[in-house]
Amino acid sequence: MIYFDNAATSGNHPDSVIESAFNTAKYLSVNAGRSAHKLAVSAEQKIYKTRKSVCSFFNADKVERVIFTKNCTEALNVAIFGTLKPGGHVITTTFEHNSVLRPLYALQRQGLITLTVVKPQKGNLILASDIAKAITPKTYLVCLTAVSNVTGEINDYEAIGALLRSKNILFILDCAQAAGHIILDMQKQNLDILCFSGHKGMNALQGIGCLIFNEKTTVNPLLFGGSGSESFAHIPSGYPELLESGTANLPAIISLYEACIYTKQIFKEKQKYLINLTDYLIEKLRSVKGIKLYSTRNPIGIVSFSYKEYFSQEIAGVLSDKFDIAVRGGFHCAPLTHEYLNTKTNGLVRVSLSQFNQADEIDELIYALNNISTYLF
Repeated sequence: MIYFDNAATSGNHPDSVIESAFNTAKYLSVNAGRSAHKLAVSAEQKIYKTRKSVCSFFNADKVERVIFTKNCTEALNVAIFGTLKPGGHVITTTFEHNSVLRPLYALQRQGLITLTVVKPQKGNLILASDIAKAITPKTYLVCLTAVSNVTGEINDYEAIGALLRSKNILFILDCAQAAGHIILDMQKQNLDILCFSGHKGMNALQGIGCLIFNEKTTVNPLLFGGSGSESFAHIPSGYPELLESGTANLPAIISLYEACIYTKQIFKEKQKYLINLTDYLIEKLRSVKGIKLYSTRNPIGIVSFSYKEYFSQEIAGVLSDKFDIAVRGGFHCAPLTHEYLNTKTNGLVRVSLSQFNQADEIDELIYALNNISTYLF
């Protein structure tokens, strides 16, 4: 099958990532940090090595403030609930994933926060000026996606970070689609909290996400349980144990270590390749009658489109069943984005590329789209 659903989960992994996870599962199937035997100690050392690598990759403040979660959704929930200031005001945007919207809506329903959802003044890009207009004296948090998972548009998060730092407002950046594709530097870009998943642009395994926060930020725990230390305390006294209750997903964590090495090595080459491949895809899609594009060139590899008046899930189903091509149809867990784009009836077909895709695979997609009407009703 031709795999064009990399924004959901990377379809291919480097050999080093697969081998590290396999060897961990086979030879180091232990509970890290829960015993003094040498296997448990070795596992804990490998977790620390991964934490250190992630800290360096995103230029974070402190290794102990790199928190492992099962995915970006969990990281965002811990970040949002863990920094709650009852009675405060939060700003988010129309391009957010439900991993941001649903926690904020829950807090709003409970009367714990007031919430403003910012739309761009023009186009599909959130600027610092858009955020500035929504700030009130009670604003304590802005939660923003770096990259739209629907269009691949990159928001002006660096300028937004500078604005919020000057006003002492907490900044959470959702990097689910950004990590591994564009430069993310917590210190230079004034990011207080960065959340990402390892299984998308980083090419690690599923089951690993990260919450990273700077030295001036306090995040309270959402989960409570075993930590391997301070068993008689009501809660652990410090990070990362305070936010990492329960058994760690060791194979996935170790895979992230190898993914960081791999991504660093190929970062510039990958970025250039994806920009060129995305350009090629957009050019080819423009030749198909009935296609309406909702993406422009980007280094993320995301291109979304509609086809005539057909439901996007139907198109995705036919591409899979009749042409053996995997794309994503539907609403991509981003309802406000579709309201803004006026695509909430049929959704959008999303093609998401990786460095493992080739131009001839795009040619096969274009052939399929030129011949798909036979199978649509």
